[in-house]
Amino acid sequence: MSGDADILKAAFNLPPDEAIKYFEKKGYNVSFDWHEMKREAHTRAFTVAGVTQLDVLVDIRKAVEDAQKTGKSLESFKKELQPLLEKKGWWGKKNIERPDGSQKEVDLSAPWRLKTIYRTNMRTAAMAGHYKGMKDAADVMPYWRYVAVMDGRTRDEHRMLHGKVLRHDDPFWDKYYPPNGWGCRCTVTAMTASQLKRKGIEVGNGENMAALVGHTVPDGWDYNPGKDAWLPETKNYPGWAKEKVETIVNRAKEQNQSVSYVETVNSGDRNKVSQVLERHEKELVKLDHEAAVVVTRSGDVYRIDGKKDSVKPDVFGSDLKGASVTHNHPRSETQNTFSSLDLELFSEYDLEILRGIDDNFIYELIKNGKVVDGAALLESINSNELLENQRLYEHLQIVRKALAGGFGYRRQKR
Repeated sequence: MSGDADILKAAFNLPPDEAIKYFEKKGYNVSFDWHEMKREAHTRAFTVAGVTQLDVLVDIRKAVEDAQKTGKSLESFKKELQPLLEKKGWWGKKNIERPDGSQKEVDLSAPWRLKTIYRTNMRTAAMAGHYKGMKDAADVMPYWRYVAVMDGRTRDEHRMLHGKVLRHDDPFWDKYYPPNGWGCRCTVTAMTASQLKRKGIEVGNGENMAALVGHTVPDGWDYNPGKDAWLPETKNYPGWAKEKVETIVNRAKEQNQSVSYVETVNSGDRNKVSQVLERHEKELVKLDHEAAVVVTRSGDVYRIDGKKDSVKPDVFGSDLKGASVTHNHPRSETQNTFSSLDLELFSEYDLEILRGIDDNFIYELIKNGKVVDGAALLESINSNELLENQRLYEHLQIVRKALAGGFGYRRQKR
């Protein structure tokens, strides 16, 4: 092998299962110009500019898919595809009808054309698979480093991003995750907190990075090819869970969250449910973004990963009714107790239990209104003491609301 196949093999150990799965998930999209497609659809639909005949697009897609699986070189790809296109009259110069009815001459046999088709689809699929792998390991390696190939062909804006490190969930990656233009060779590597400390690398801010680069990502490339394709692998889920999970996943994705099905337990066994929540809390408390674990009334256990300072389990809709939920508060302003939004969630969905965990405390809301930790303290403490201790003030605010709402509230040191 040579050329792009070697580059991809070396960079991503191609053919990675994730990249192949990603490529096979692509549908067909008959498009006159590549930029007619919406960015979100670009990662899901295989397209070739100027190809408006579906059976021809099928041939091209199969050829690229085969190249992806076998690590086929560009020359082999071109050699095998050309006879098929010639046979169907899709070779040489051809007048193509635009969507508006006008005509445009396209040279379908131009040397750069098949090269662009090959490189663009191979590279985009590879980076999507790479994204999935890094996301799966984000709890261990949460920091991502932008890496450009620093040579004479490197674009200035890509050179400026080289070596910059941001968190994996920084919105910056939604727009600047490579490839960032035709022929882009950039990639992203994942790092641990200890690696950053050892190398003396500071974590950047996405807004500052975007301002540094400016609006220089070419039209149609300012999207993340991996993010749209990164979904839980539902084909191996139990049949009863597959459709439900996919519905929840799509809702979560609209809010920039991710959901995965974990297991099924006996929801009638409260001790078992508590054990599940406590087991997951050991992982949640280590995260620097908010996440939650939900045990539904039917016993389905899900994990949902949110943003830096919020997670929204209401994406489960009616399945959240009567559920048992735990979540973390890694950097919330209401650390050490619940937020007002937590109380609303508990009440609106009539949760069986809502737990929270941070570096100092574990706290929970329950239906038993006879259990309200802090009630005696509320009666004895004076207002001046509360004003001087914001954390205590927030804790006792929850105590007041629990007493008024008739539900239970407990908090204990970790």
